[in-house]
Amino acid sequence: MLAALLGAAGSLQGQVVMGQVVDSTSGVPVGTGFVVLVDEAGAEVTRALSSGAGRFTLRAPSGGVYRLKSERIGYRAFLSDPFQLAADATIDYTLQVAALPVQLAAVEIQGKDRCHVNPERGAATVVIWEEIRKALAATTWSDEQEVFHYRKYSYQRDLDEHRREVLSERGNTMSGVSEPPFNSIPADRLAAEGYIVARSDGTWYYMPDARVLLDPTFLGTHCFHVVRDPDERPGLVGLAFEPMTDRRLPDVEGTLWLNEATSELRSLEVRHTRLPESLDDSRVGGTVEFMMLPSGAWIVRRWQVRTPVITVVEDSRRLMRRRPTVSGFRDTGGEILAVATRDGVGVFETPLSRVTGEVFDSTMGRPLGTAVVGVAGTDFRAVTDSNGHFDLAAPLEGEYTLVVTHPWLDSIAVGSSQHAVRLSRENSQTASFRIPHVTNVMRRLCGRSLSIRDARVVVGVVRAAGMPIADATVSAQWQTLSSSGARYRVGDVREEVKTDSNGFFALCDIPVGRPVTLTAGKGATSSREASIIFPQVRQQDLLFAWDRSPGQVYDHSFSAPHGLWKVDLDLVARDQAGTLSDRVMLTGMVSDRETGEPLEAALVILNGADTARTRPDGTFDLVDVAVPVGTNRVEFHRRGYEPIGLDIMVDEDDSDVSLSVDLSPLPVGLEEIVVAGEHIAVPEKLVGFFRRRERGRGQFFGPDELERLTGLRITDVIRRARGVDVLRAGSNMAGVNDYFLFSSASSICRTLLQQPIVYVDGMLFDISFLLSIQVEDLAALEIYNGASEVPPEFNRTGSDCGVIVLWTR
Repeated sequence: MLAALLGAAGSLQGQVVMGQVVDSTSGVPVGTGFVVLVDEAGAEVTRALSSGAGRFTLRAPSGGVYRLKSERIGYRAFLSDPFQLAADATIDYTLQVAALPVQLAAVEIQGKDRCHVNPERGAATVVIWEEIRKALAATTWSDEQEVFHYRKYSYQRDLDEHRREVLSERGNTMSGVSEPPFNSIPADRLAAEGYIVARSDGTWYYMPDARVLLDPTFLGTHCFHVVRDPDERPGLVGLAFEPMTDRRLPDVEGTLWLNEATSELRSLEVRHTRLPESLDDSRVGGTVEFMMLPSGAWIVRRWQVRTPVITVVEDSRRLMRRRPTVSGFRDTGGEILAVATRDGVGVFETPLSRVTGEVFDSTMGRPLGTAVVGVAGTDFRAVTDSNGHFDLAAPLEGEYTLVVTHPWLDSIAVGSSQHAVRLSRENSQTASFRIPHVTNVMRRLCGRSLSIRDARVVVGVVRAAGMPIADATVSAQWQTLSSSGARYRVGDVREEVKTDSNGFFALCDIPVGRPVTLTAGKGATSSREASIIFPQVRQQDLLFAWDRSPGQVYDHSFSAPHGLWKVDLDLVARDQAGTLSDRVMLTGMVSDRETGEPLEAALVILNGADTARTRPDGTFDLVDVAVPVGTNRVEFHRRGYEPIGLDIMVDEDDSDVSLSVDLSPLPVGLEEIVVAGEHIAVPEKLVGFFRRRERGRGQFFGPDELERLTGLRITDVIRRARGVDVLRAGSNMAGVNDYFLFSSASSICRTLLQQPIVYVDGMLFDISFLLSIQVEDLAALEIYNGASEVPPEFNRTGSDCGVIVLWTR
């Protein structure tokens, strides 16, 4: 049923066919499915996904004679009568279709001698192929339209020869408007070069993607037949394919599996063929899993390519004694974790494997909080609560190793506790860990048992310009007092050790109750002296400290078991050692200027990088950071208060700096300004934000949007922006190794992982400052994808890599 829309041509560009798909009997809309515009030759011109009400819109490149084709999974395709579409015209078409289901269960299995060169030419294969073709065409359409926002996990996984144990895994989680999960090279190149190609940079194993499977070249070089496997795959019917017998290059064979009841494409299984005899292994190949979303769109949900790991072995039984053999496998693949529409509405979220358990600290006789439990080789981890409990979820299956770490164990190079576990999405697992007792820690560090009553251990790392220094000499000196009759003799004792390849050292047999001086040196460099005393106490904790008196206690430092003390030493040129300040302790208190009451949770920022938050009594300290000699900038921020910044001068002789700061509450009444024709009350510093948002360049999160995102990390909020990829380059829990890559940034930014510029309240900050920001502290957020979007006030060298602008409350 066709109708012209008079007067619509001027409002819509080009030739447009819009309309609705309805049941030919009842006239009721048929719901989601694809509507395809077909030209006179029967070739597809364009396609669109109809809405739940059956509505669709198609744009033709030119006027002409066309047909509409309805493609719904599980139903027979329907082709309309031809109609004329004039140039620059818009027509309304009611596409009436008969709801005739496809009966896959009735398809008969034929012998392999009936293998058809093209699935469209066999009576049995054509029915199966038509449903497969619909899903593959829909998948390529979803990739091209970029209508969804994905969160996906990509990995490279090494397995043993029997594929039972995961030896290592390197993976990262990324978000954004995704490109196809994997792209094959064109079908004609695969036909000419083969699916396994040896190149100068290694051997490449190719998988056919949806475009290759639909290509006439692939269909013409493979034969197809229908298969079933009721024991292994009940309820599924497959279309198997294999290379033609005259093919001599490495190729692929496999099966496309469909749900027999719904006709939905489930998976593609591929095996590489014609490998060298010594490497011919049926396990070399790959799998692709497809999924139809509730909207009717199709995506690749999970994908994996398995390649052999080759080892050359000696074989005395052969004339050619050296031969290659398969010693393991490497899986490269990924999985879609979540799908959302471009406006943030959730569509799909995958179930995860789950492990729960407890970490117990034997040194303290109680559960251990803030321990990190992670899956070895991945960035999936969880943090224990105050009761030592953890709950870890990850998109992993198979045998893995769980690793538990804690800052004090890492600092003294004790290592981590491990636990083998088999991850499964059907059944959750449990695992428990025990942190070793301090006597075991000291035995591991010193290679022998020590008496906690009489001896202690000092550990640390020697660095120069922030880098660990190997083979540096670390010495500890103290005095002894011995008696001979009525006379006393004072003796000097000196112990020395060398740092390992990581700059780590451990000094054992350090006495209790005596001042000990520590120094480090290598070549023409040396450290300043650090003085410590282990007090003569029983069953009491000491702090990991930087040149600190044992009597000083700071809440944010990590508490170590009695018997261990950590002192890191920095090397400088010997002629400069006397001019450097020791580590300076910055402490203070923040109060309300009007009431005098202490302010909790105020943010203190030193030189735009190091941060701390005030305690309930308003006090704060920054003790484990280097405060350089000279002028330092300290800023104070708290929601509802005016931020302030102070410049403090640190002299060479300063050991600590104490500040007392009063913050003024923001006025309740806010200046009223006019934005976009509406009267909106906003703080003065957000005037520019609203004006820039009105211009439309960039992406903006206002107070209302941020209020709904309270509780998330700031990095998670930035991931929601379009065109932002997040590359996890390391396993740091806090995300300090996250790289933000903007799709519109210059290629050199992405190649060198150059980070975007960060502004906070109009001031330039290091990107590491993002880690200290909480969403509830923000009033607004601006994200600019590249230099073309950046407004003049934020445009500076490096802005072509993206700009992030934060406005605090």
